[in-house]
Amino acid sequence: MTTFHWQMVAMGVAFVLCIVSLTKNRLILSRVLVAVGIATVALLQCFITPLERSIQYQQAQVKRLAEGHPNREKAEEALKRSQERLALARAGKGRWQDLLPFKLGLDLQGGTEVRLRLRPDKADLARMEKELAAITAELANAGISEARHKELTDARDTKVEAIESEKEILQQNYDYAVDIIRQRMNASGLAEIPVTRQGEDRVLVQLPGMGDAETQQIIDMLQQQGRLEFRFVVSEKDQAKDYERVRELKLIKDTRNFSAEEGRIVKESELDPEDGTYHGEYIYDWLRTPDVIKSTGAQEDGRFYLVEKQIQLGGEFITSARAAPDPKSGAWSINISLNQRGATLFERITEQNVNRQLGIVLDGELRSAPVLREPIPNGRAVISGNFDRVEAEQLAVVLKSGSLKVKIEEDSTDFAGPTLGEDSIEHGVLAMVTGFLAVIGFMALYYLVAGGVTIVALLINMLLLVACLAAIPGATL
Repeated sequence: MTTFHWQMVAMGVAFVLCIVSLTKNRLILSRVLVAVGIATVALLQCFITPLERSIQYQQAQVKRLAEGHPNREKAEEALKRSQERLALARAGKGRWQDLLPFKLGLDLQGGTEVRLRLRPDKADLARMEKELAAITAELANAGISEARHKELTDARDTKVEAIESEKEILQQNYDYAVDIIRQRMNASGLAEIPVTRQGEDRVLVQLPGMGDAETQQIIDMLQQQGRLEFRFVVSEKDQAKDYERVRELKLIKDTRNFSAEEGRIVKESELDPEDGTYHGEYIYDWLRTPDVIKSTGAQEDGRFYLVEKQIQLGGEFITSARAAPDPKSGAWSINISLNQRGATLFERITEQNVNRQLGIVLDGELRSAPVLREPIPNGRAVISGNFDRVEAEQLAVVLKSGSLKVKIEEDSTDFAGPTLGEDSIEHGVLAMVTGFLAVIGFMALYYLVAGGVTIVALLINMLLLVACLAAIPGATL
């Protein structure tokens, strides 16, 4: 039986005894029985820890997922880690905070407080505001004709509407980014971690009980854009001259916007803002695949490719992403599934481009460039790149939650050590016990029997307060 069932039994017994007492005109006894029943329920509630509640939720989640479901293995692993954590705490070898009926905040158990800054691309807004300023300045000129004045007035009104629309889009991007951060935290098994918006462009994430290494992993995961692109690789056999030109530049790292026609790197400001071309010419990115560990244990160095700028398919069609190890090499990869529309597009793209290399670009990095041997009809793909387990799982979370439309930067990180929290707890417990004993002594000596009744009521009141804290999901002391 669960704690909830025992609570129901206690209340049921107290209710029955109360009815029996009332039928025999024992009003005081009935009240005592009700108080005992409520106190028993409250006492049992105090034994339900947030970790146990999390385990119950994880167990229900595992039951909902059918055998073979992409997320079942990860859910089972998360459940196993939580159960091991609870077992260690009960054996006195883990964190004693895991046995409390409520969570302790950063000030009591230590941890890290991270402030993130959201930085959207405001280039379009700045350009439109500059154009509006120019129009306003020209309107202020008294020497312009009436026709020109009307033309500028219409242009100004149109520009104002465009600016307001752009500001609304930026605000939506802020809101979307905060939602994405929460989704990534939830998918990582950190649903209880508070994520708070502060002002327009800042987000506060509190990570109680976490060290530097765990905090950095979470920050890295949150900062990833999660922008997945399928782009074709230019064959060196077909475009040997283009490869010769780019190699003449002796580029040793990923470089964007290579013009094969002029044999140089084009600046972003030189590109056509509409389609990203340079004077009508399609340009390329010079990207390198990561080194790969083969099944024999030997390392195969990555190589550079000319990658087309045109995106054939994006990550918005992803429905699931799961990290899985290669049974031969042991290297981890991410298996992704696309929705129906994405699967249809992917099948058409692969069918029309058999024997071509399809580059898988994640956040601007070329992760792999497999050759399409045949059409892929099921909407499934594998992103390889010599990941370790943690990196693969984090990337799977990032891809599933969706790509960010703003950049996330670490604004500040404040670390609170557990020593301060322990001192606060010791002083708090000492003050509570001292005050409680003083009240009990005074009530017992001054009021005698009535004081004893008051002391019992005070104890029940404290028990109810703790039980209420334990019953509220997410309550933090």
